[in-house]
Amino acid sequence: NSVDDYSADIATQETAYVNQLIDIYGRPYSGDIGAGKLYAQGYSGPDLTHWFIVDRPNDLVDTLKTVRFTLKEANQIKEFTGNSITDVVNGYNSGSSVTSHTVNIAPSQWVQYNDVWQTGGLGSRVETGELQNALQDAPAKLAGYICS
Repeated sequence: NSVDDYSADIATQETAYVNQLIDIYGRPYSGDIGAGKLYAQGYSGPDLTHWFIVDRPNDLVDTLKTVRFTLKEANQIKEFTGNSITDVVNGYNSGSSVTSHTVNIAPSQWVQYNDVWQTGGLGSRVETGELQNALQDAPAKLAGYICS
């Protein structure tokens, strides 16, 4: 009896572990599953290999186009001297306590789109994971930051 209970506990823990991995990595694209493909027919576990491939949100997303913007970086940082927040904000806005840097960013350098990875795409994912969600959110958040 205790051996059966122990085996059941191991199976339950294994299922929980696999489900956590799926929450993070998502499941593979349908085009990656089957004979002669990355995952064997019937595989339903996490996509530990092509986790960085996502669906293109729309045809307007171009990951090759760099974005140029200027940011202000604090300079002459001192320990807190009792300056009011107004002084800090005024120094930032006037440029007297910051140095401007212009940088070029190539959005989504780490993401690969499904339709680029394989001609015709890889199909669809049964379930996306946290990594795919973060990769798809990154360009929009960057654009929002640049435009603000």
